Amino acid sequence: MEPLLINRRTKEGGFAIIDLMKNGVDYIGVAVGAMIFNDQGKVLLAKRSHTVKNERGHWENPGGSVEFGETQEEAVRREMREELGIEVDMLKVFSAADHLVPKEKQHWVATTFLARIRPGEEPRIMEPDKCDEIGWFGLDKLPQPLSIITEIDLERYHNQVPESFGVSQKAVIGDGSGKCLVLLRGKTAPSNPSKWDLPGGDLDYGEDAVKSMLREIDEETGISVGHLEPLDVEAHINSQGTHWTTIGWSALALGSDVRISWEHDEHKWVTLDEFRKLRSIPKVARFVEKYFSSFEPK
Repeated sequence: MEPLLINRRTKEGGFAIIDLMKNGVDYIGVAVGAMIFNDQGKVLLAKRSHTVKNERGHWENPGGSVEFGETQEEAVRREMREELGIEVDMLKVFSAADHLVPKEKQHWVATTFLARIRPGEEPRIMEPDKCDEIGWFGLDKLPQPLSIITEIDLERYHNQVPESFGVSQKAVIGDGSGKCLVLLRGKTAPSNPSKWDLPGGDLDYGEDAVKSMLREIDEETGISVGHLEPLDVEAHINSQGTHWTTIGWSALALGSDVRISWEHDEHKWVTLDEFRKLRSIPKVARFVEKYFSSFEPK
C-alpha cells in the first residue's frame, strides 16, 4: 500500500502536499496473512528480505497490506498470487491480532487465514525485494527466527480447539497370491492427488463399520471380497484441526475384474516391494506393511 498523501488548502485556494503518512507507522495498518499447509501437513514460510522495512531475515507466513475497498479474503488471494504465484483454498480465519514492532515503532492489525495450497500449485518467489527464501517446514522443525505475528499465529494454531472428529476406513485387499490392490487418486482429488491409495472412505454417523467398508469397496472397485477382518487403527490431527481415526481392514478378493470409480485414474495389484516404490501417504503405507507382515492370505 502506498503512503497516504496529506494536503492542506493554501491561501490562494489551491492545495499543497505537506506530509506523507505511512501505514503501520503514522496510522494503524491493516494486514492479512496465510498459514498455508500442503498435503504432508507442512507449512509454507517465507524469509523476509534484508531490504524490507522491518523484521529483516525473519521467517513468516506470507501476506501483506489490505488495499482500500478490498475484503480481507480478496487481499490474501491477491498477495499469494503476487508473492508466490499460487492459488489457495481458505479453511478458517483466526481473529485479528495486534502486530506491534517496537524497534520500528510500527502498529499493524493483522488477520491470518488457515489455508491449503491447491493441487498442482508450486510456490515460487515472485517479489525478490520482499522475500529471499521460501520453504515447506514441519511444525516441529521450523526455521528461526520467526516474525512476531508468525509466532502469534503458531501459538493460536496449537491452542485451537479441534472443530471436528472424523472416522474413515481403508481396506488392504489381497488376491491370495502375495499381491494387494492399490488405486491411483485422480490429479484433481481434493487431497493427496496422484498418490496411490487403498479402497475406502468416511464412516457416516450411525453407519455400521463393516457394511460401510463393504459399500466403499463395491463403489470404488466393483469386486466382492471375503474374510474382512480388522487390521490396524491409525489416528492423527490434520492441518485443518480435524482429528481423524482410520480403521484398517484386510480382505480377500473374490474376483479380479476391477472397475475403478471416477475418483481414481488407475489400479494395480502389487507385491510389498512393488508398493514401496509407489508414492502413497503414511497411513496407507502403514496398513500395507501391516498386511504383508501379519496377514496370511487364505
